[in-house]
Amino acid sequence: MKTTLAQKIQLGLSLMALATLTSPATFADKVAAAPAEPKASGDKVSAWVLSVNSNFAGTLSYTITQNAVRVKFDKLGLVMLIKAPKWNALVYNESNKNYCDLPYDHWKAKFLLRGKRVSDKAVTMKPVTTGKSEVIQGFKCYQVIVKRKNIKTNVEETMADAWIAKDIKAPPQFNSMMKTMLDIPVDSGTPLRVFQMAKNSTKLVQVFECFKAKKTEVPTSDFEPLTGYKKVKDEMAMMLDEGDDTGAGMDDESLDSVTKPPVKPATPPPPAKKSGGGFFDIFKGH
Repeated sequence: MKTTLAQKIQLGLSLMALATLTSPATFADKVAAAPAEPKASGDKVSAWVLSVNSNFAGTLSYTITQNAVRVKFDKLGLVMLIKAPKWNALVYNESNKNYCDLPYDHWKAKFLLRGKRVSDKAVTMKPVTTGKSEVIQGFKCYQVIVKRKNIKTNVEETMADAWIAKDIKAPPQFNSMMKTMLDIPVDSGTPLRVFQMAKNSTKLVQVFECFKAKKTEVPTSDFEPLTGYKKVKDEMAMMLDEGDDTGAGMDDESLDSVTKPPVKPATPPPPAKKSGGGFFDIFKGH
């Protein structure tokens, strides 16, 4: 008996269906059992994202993970990335497309210079937990009063009033920077609100306030080096506009300020081109 073309096609489809049902490993099984593909660069990581107003650098945006931190200085147009394992700081200037790579020991020492008020060994800074708590932007915070005492005069005064979110766990390297910058000797948690004693005053003024905070997932690419930037030798060169040569040849001690005033010219010079100064200068005077 002859088999028509239609019958052959039907027989083939039947055999294929039977093979799929009875075979020990179907094609779908083989795909599922194949080794997983490497994670793409678009993968995400759990992070805390904070928006903060400060009196020393304007609005700041922090993205904090256990192994990396990204800080955006909105007003200044700067981005800083610090990341394990080296914890060097990559600082990018969005206006002139310069960037510098600061070793961990370098930028840590620069922030320590901001703590000159407590460099005297006769002065001690002691955090006192009050037991009070408050929810700030959805995170429970505990209050810490920072007492400054001069052991020579035995005079104690309140230097800071800080509210710390214990559940926001930043890397120790970043915590060290924050507590030095804000004069808060607290080793764990992240400050969301800080009052400090004003200079030449007995009044506490607010210097740091978180106005938005959330725990979310962010792309791991947020912590990768930015592209399209020119690497320069130091943070002073990173801050200067193209064509400025101020600071050329300066050593580390002269990055923060120029000690010798310029010689007054015989005729008034044209208006000087404004430069940003050193990166760490923005943390002065808080």
